[in-house]
Amino acid sequence: PQPEIDTTKLFVARFRRFIERKDNDRTREIYEATLSRIYAYDRRCELLAFEDIDKAWLTQFDKFLSRTSPSVNARSIHLRNIRAVFNDAIDDEVTHHYPFRKFKIKRAPTAKRSLSVEALRELFDYPVEEHQRKYLDMFKLSFFLIGINIGDLCKLKRINGGRIDYERAKTHRLYSVKVEPEALAIIEQ
Repeated sequence: PQPEIDTTKLFVARFRRFIERKDNDRTREIYEATLSRIYAYDRRCELLAFEDIDKAWLTQFDKFLSRTSPSVNARSIHLRNIRAVFNDAIDDEVTHHYPFRKFKIKRAPTAKRSLSVEALRELFDYPVEEHQRKYLDMFKLSFFLIGINIGDLCKLKRINGGRIDYERAKTHRLYSVKVEPEALAIIEQ
């Protein structure tokens, strides 16, 4: 008879439990995408213990990802997700193995995407058709409210003392933003 395998020590089983504990649907989707790439790379991944994933495995996995994701930053998402599962397992004392001491996740600098003042003025003054006005106003409002995410903007309830106080849905960070007259004019529409 085969000895029973302790699934708490298996990487993929732990990865699945890690995903199940995530509250945000989008976060779960991103981790599921990583798990899907792991399955595509290593057909025996369900049998991998944490100790089986070393610098060589991570290096080869990164090379495998590069065939479908030439972007260094896109690949780094998957590698950071794997690292998060390792950190979680270490915190719960499932393993002491940590291949990320020797394997460094690469990152490429992101090109600056800010608009010049002239381009912003041109956009703000762009002659739109009446049915497009609300879209331009939403962009302006997001800008006036220091780049508030559209999802967070839609959940706002009230202005308190000339400010909007909210918790960013993605990061749970608290913000308090002064409502400038230009933003108030759009809100009052």
